[in-house]
Amino acid sequence: MAATEVRSLRLCPARQCIIALTLLFGLLWGSGTALSLERPEQPGTGLRFFVVGDAPYGNAEYAPFKRLLQEAAEQDPPFIVHVGDIKGGGEPCTEARNRRIAELFQAQPVPVLYTPGDNEWTDCHRQSAGGLDPIERLAALRARFFADPEVLHNAALKLQVPDPAYPENAYTLKDGVMLVLLHLVGSNNNHRSKNSAAMAEWRQRSAANRRLLREATRLAQQSQARAMVLFFHANPLFERSPPSPGFAPLMSDLEALLSSYSGPVLAVHGDTHRFQFNQPLLRNRSAVKGAERLWRLEVPGSPFLGGVWVSLTSDPAEPFAISVVYPSAAEAFKTSLSGGH
Repeated sequence: MAATEVRSLRLCPARQCIIALTLLFGLLWGSGTALSLERPEQPGTGLRFFVVGDAPYGNAEYAPFKRLLQEAAEQDPPFIVHVGDIKGGGEPCTEARNRRIAELFQAQPVPVLYTPGDNEWTDCHRQSAGGLDPIERLAALRARFFADPEVLHNAALKLQVPDPAYPENAYTLKDGVMLVLLHLVGSNNNHRSKNSAAMAEWRQRSAANRRLLREATRLAQQSQARAMVLFFHANPLFERSPPSPGFAPLMSDLEALLSSYSGPVLAVHGDTHRFQFNQPLLRNRSAVKGAERLWRLEVPGSPFLGGVWVSLTSDPAEPFAISVVYPSAAEAFKTSLSGGH
């Protein structure tokens, strides 16, 4: 698959460069023209990995998404990350859909890290998604993706899972970088005040996330990890003050993390389907201690299938370098003509 690549995007004032690139890509996608913009990479430190999310939505996106993963795997990263939403929110929550993605993850020649999104379980109560019990769907999701270690085949990463009841919650130290998988999802993180079962699940999962993050933070500081990278699905809406109820525990946990850990932190998420790379606490004039050490990366999502390469740099001022990769418009058009096969 030919690829459209935007490489090593740095922070710029108010992110005008990113906004312009997003608008330009949209125009070129519609015209069937591939976009290519090269920027010099920051010096790397050895850790470089690929992240995707919010895809594939529907059968038409499956083939191009599969090729996107294939091209990433050909570069032999230590792992590939999917930050959740493996189906559209209105699509039926079926075992067939889960199995298809699980088989795709298992077929990858490199380890896979996966954290669930809301479309896989929280939103399954929607009539269009089958009107199913989200708690039951979450249990099915854990059974499908985490019970069999061969599905994600990431044993070589030596993931630590503090609570077996939350097999998706894990951390590991890789090349001096603390990687943390947290379970936070869109749709306000399943915070539904009128649903007692949802609220009980939210409180228990929030507590599990907190325990995980505290343990990983302590070990990161103790081992002098050069950076921490957090993966979760939800856009926690950093710009809201006070935070949305579903994400209030996370915002408190991030404040505690920045107070306890002295290195840079990258929060990688999906959910709202728009690429962005910024320092959200600085943009919002946050009084949080260490706000200048938190970066946020949101990966692109359906209908703009794409992924992001993340590299650690040797520059303390810009510790994370990124390269955004989209399928070319020509390839997408070819796929649509062939019926997505």
